[in-house]
Amino acid sequence: MRKLLLTFFCGLQLASFAQWVDDPTENNVVCNVSPTTAKGDVVTVSDGAGGMFVAWSETRGATGADVYLQKISATGMQVFAAEGIVVCNAASDQNNIAMISDNAGGVVLLWQDGRIGGTSQSDIYMQRVNASGVAQWAANGIPLVNSSSNENGVSALAINTNQFAVVWRDARNGNLDLYANYIQLSDGARVLASDIEIVAQPNTQTRQVMTSDGAGGFIVAWEDPRISTQETDIFIQRVNAAGALQWGANGKAAVTAGFNQLQPAIAMDGAGGAVVVWTDNRISPTDQNLFAQRFNAGGDALWAANGVNVVSATGNQNNAFIISAGSNSTIIVWSDNRVSTSDRNIYAQKLNGNGETQWDANGTAICTLTFNQPNATSSLVIVPDGADGAIIAWDDNRANNTTTGLDIYAQRINGSGTVMWTANGVPVGTRTASNQRVPVMIPNDGNRAIIAFLDGRGGTANGSIYASQLLPNGTLPVSLLQFTGRRVDATAQLQWDVSGEYGISSYEVQRGSTPTTFAAIGSLRARNEAASRHSYQFTDARPNSGDNYYRLKIMEQDGSFRYSEVVKVSFSAARGMRLSAVPNPTRGQALLQMEGLEKGQYSLLLTDASGRVLLSRSLRVQNTFEQQTLETGHLSSGIYRVVISNSRGEVVGQLALQKQ
Repeated sequence: MRKLLLTFFCGLQLASFAQWVDDPTENNVVCNVSPTTAKGDVVTVSDGAGGMFVAWSETRGATGADVYLQKISATGMQVFAAEGIVVCNAASDQNNIAMISDNAGGVVLLWQDGRIGGTSQSDIYMQRVNASGVAQWAANGIPLVNSSSNENGVSALAINTNQFAVVWRDARNGNLDLYANYIQLSDGARVLASDIEIVAQPNTQTRQVMTSDGAGGFIVAWEDPRISTQETDIFIQRVNAAGALQWGANGKAAVTAGFNQLQPAIAMDGAGGAVVVWTDNRISPTDQNLFAQRFNAGGDALWAANGVNVVSATGNQNNAFIISAGSNSTIIVWSDNRVSTSDRNIYAQKLNGNGETQWDANGTAICTLTFNQPNATSSLVIVPDGADGAIIAWDDNRANNTTTGLDIYAQRINGSGTVMWTANGVPVGTRTASNQRVPVMIPNDGNRAIIAFLDGRGGTANGSIYASQLLPNGTLPVSLLQFTGRRVDATAQLQWDVSGEYGISSYEVQRGSTPTTFAAIGSLRARNEAASRHSYQFTDARPNSGDNYYRLKIMEQDGSFRYSEVVKVSFSAARGMRLSAVPNPTRGQALLQMEGLEKGQYSLLLTDASGRVLLSRSLRVQNTFEQQTLETGHLSSGIYRVVISNSRGEVVGQLALQKQ
């Protein structure tokens, strides 16, 4: 005698998933593969869906420095492989990366490339990568410029959904001048047959910065030593959508005051023009201040000749960064040595459309602790906060005044000049006995920011890259440790564990019949106990038949929200049901034994191989074990199908009939 035994399982579905970590000593991994090879040239771009792309250069391979790319999802997960995607590993070094969005969920990367001429003759190559991490152009990229001259220092700017603008330094005329072109996103082809000659003047034009002109073209500013290598000035030029220079050949001077004017930064003014800020030595070769100038769409300087003074405190103020801040206003942040050359601090100022300072005289303090903030003057970054204010991040050696214990801190300042978070900044990356340095940042989803940074926790300085997301209140997100769902009798039991809970108002439970379409079925208020770890439970008393998909909508007190991952709980005929027919094969009568059924109404069907119903019976189950007699004497030899079902699904077995 043989038995047919069929077992059907459904129910528990566990999701324990990566997401934004709430601990500044842990953070989220961007890349910790090959931690003994230093990573650098880190750049970031939003993925347009709450996450970001991170690109970097690294000597992991055997061909020199190569270009890698990783994507971090809106929940803090590595989307691509842990080691990142190799964008280019051609011979020699690829570095000095620029990256922009392709306006379709992917990115375009450009870099300095030595595959042909090595370090003595670099070219510029580029690659487009889609949202899934697939390169769209030729392997290892296509050349933007690969002439016999030296090209480097590429900058790029998204112009519209079809094109982007590129400006680079080019030695085709004997010294490094600035050239530009528009590039098609579809295939990387040049839009203009001839490159735009932005400037062709003596000595080396460098440190170009770009912004959109709001009309399909761009405005570019740069350091220009055309008068003398000991007296650098700032020049500016507008290029229209057709590639024509708008403000005269070789640009127009933003400033030509005495001594050096250096380190330009640029932002749109909201009216077709731009505001430029720079470091200025006009008072003394050893005393740097900041000045700024606004140009309208026609190239007219709107403020005082040679610019308005942004800050004139003692010591050096330099390495300014600038963003647009609404109503023709701009916000500027800078490094400041007014206390001491060994005690660098961070200040910020807002200029209105007339060039008038709006905040404290000589700037509002962002961080004024002892030792250096930022550690390196260039390790400072600013993005809009979505409400006419700014979020500022930097690397910080407040902990021990060494370059081996750097941390990452951040601060938010509103449009009125009020510092919003803890004085001197909130911690972002503070792993002990390890460097966190050189932050890069993108604004994200209204009043938030995602910050990536180099990290030495793997044992080698700059050997890894980590990231964290900051919420509008200056905290790292609540950590959803796990979200689980399981079937208990006729209900779905959901549970989630959290830590670091702060700023959360409630958890909305949503259910769907597919993994993409959801509706709210209830909510629980958050406890907001930041220091504790605790669990929440929710019971869905009326789940749908078949598969049920659940997720949490985590509601924050400022009105923003984010979603958890999705878990699935299935409701089929009977969890753990077992069917057995005795005897099997049978010769005339079989006893069908059913175990593990839930109480309720079922249907019993017996069908042949063609699906024809030979027997149909209604069953009322009262116990977890039931038996039914099947008369099969009138049937021919063969294999038959036994189906037990209810409104939630079915379980199927086979019965063999063997006549004498």
